[in-house]
Amino acid sequence: MSRTKVAVLSVNTGAYASFFKVLFPYNYQNFLPDCEVTFFVFTDSKELAQLYAYNPQVKIIPLDYQPWPLPTLFRFKYFLELESTLAEFAYVFFMNANFYCKRPLYAQDLLFAPTGNWAQDLIVVEHFGQNCLPEELRSYERNPQSQAYISPTPEKATTYIAGAFNGGTSQAFLTMSRELAQRTLTDYQNNLIAVWHDESHLNRLLYDLDYQAHILPPHYVMPQEYDFESRYVGERQDWFAVLLNKNALPFDPQLARDNQQEFDPRHLELLVLQERQLENIWLTYRDTFYPNAIKNNSFNCFIWKIEP
Repeated sequence: MSRTKVAVLSVNTGAYASFFKVLFPYNYQNFLPDCEVTFFVFTDSKELAQLYAYNPQVKIIPLDYQPWPLPTLFRFKYFLELESTLAEFAYVFFMNANFYCKRPLYAQDLLFAPTGNWAQDLIVVEHFGQNCLPEELRSYERNPQSQAYISPTPEKATTYIAGAFNGGTSQAFLTMSRELAQRTLTDYQNNLIAVWHDESHLNRLLYDLDYQAHILPPHYVMPQEYDFESRYVGERQDWFAVLLNKNALPFDPQLARDNQQEFDPRHLELLVLQERQLENIWLTYRDTFYPNAIKNNSFNCFIWKIEP
């Protein structure tokens, strides 16, 4: 019996190439292990091109380095350059460069039977913290001139969606990509960049679609620095994935965005190890943390650093 074909897309230009080198083994092992998954990596890294030249599960897509935030802003434009290739897959997903799938995420946990309606065949994740805030305090784009604009007093209730991970059937994902590529380009041509770049445009699109997508709970992808007694989003050991905490590295992450500082793979491995340790702390002191977490409707973040 053939396995479901799934494409995973990531943008790893500049310093972010190190994330793929470190995280690929974990993501390959844990992300849809019961499917046939192929990783498409958009990168300017010659090292990655050489390292994965003979790996059939990794396709390196050459992409010139551009200053931040252009790589994240224009990601959907990049994806459409592979439209005919991606259309051959049953499902397509995007994941952030620092996405670490820390435990097995099976098809039954993530995939839904196609309906043929692209808006209903999208798969997104609720943001871990935004939806506990009043509408007017959520981090939507508030410039009415932007394609991503959502009013502080919207006509209908909103659900803030995380931009770090999304997907759906290939037809749904590619249709979404065409729409978002056009919206971001229109803004850019008008000298506008939405406050949270592609995430802002994604949120406006889902608002326009009346949130017909499959919206998964936040524990599908959480920030690693999330405090134990913050808003309750499930047991830490049950989180499927975390976004590794770039702010814990021993330098300003903006230097990496500007391609002035490389991410040391050894430091990234320490972040992976740190997540295991945080998980153990939660389990050890759960009886203390849990009662506070379930009654707390706000969130805080750990402040910690990896020692160089």
